[in-house]
Amino acid sequence: MRTPEDAVALAETMIHIGNALGRRTRAMITDMDEPLGRAIGNALEVKEAVDTLRGRGPEDFTELCLSAGSVLLTEAQAAKDLPDARKRLEKTIADGSALEKLRAMVQAQGGDVSVIDDTDRLPKARYVTPVYSKTSGYVKAEKAMSLGTLAMRIGAGRSVKEDAIWPETGIVLNKKVGDFVRAGETLAWAHHRKALSPEWIEAFEKAFVVTPDTVTRPPLIYKML
Repeated sequence: MRTPEDAVALAETMIHIGNALGRRTRAMITDMDEPLGRAIGNALEVKEAVDTLRGRGPEDFTELCLSAGSVLLTEAQAAKDLPDARKRLEKTIADGSALEKLRAMVQAQGGDVSVIDDTDRLPKARYVTPVYSKTSGYVKAEKAMSLGTLAMRIGAGRSVKEDAIWPETGIVLNKKVGDFVRAGETLAWAHHRKALSPEWIEAFEKAFVVTPDTVTRPPLIYKML
């Protein structure tokens, strides 16, 4: 949804549907003005998910997983309250049981579990190209829709159903909203099969807004319903 008001309206509709079907339902309104985590693209996001279960994931992605998971545990009455649920989830990451559960899920679906132990086995792009900031300042915005479209254009998604997806392609962000960046410093890396066009690079640069003023990170979770 493009506005918080539309997001709340959709969430309330989904809650009503869930409750009408006899399922206790809640919703979390979260920020998507910038991409969640740092990876955009199939294999890149799988690696990020595995890293998160190892306790080495991006701060925002890890926080959202813990927050949403805590709600799930309390709603399922598997934890007495949110702090207790969060403590349980943090323990599953620390002791490796969360990663073991992922391994079991992949194995049950006939997947290659070896990539969980060694994410270097995931598909890799032929080219990894850094894209640099032209100015110094603080990242004020990273346009999630634009970045998603740019990732699609280099093979990470489809514009029509006949398009092929190249799982190794995508974007990995080096900077997030609120971070300071120097002119010439890497904003992100593009993982791609073919040369990046000047138009693609120009569109990528426009997806970032850099300002000389310090920027306060927006809240990750706007509201719980």
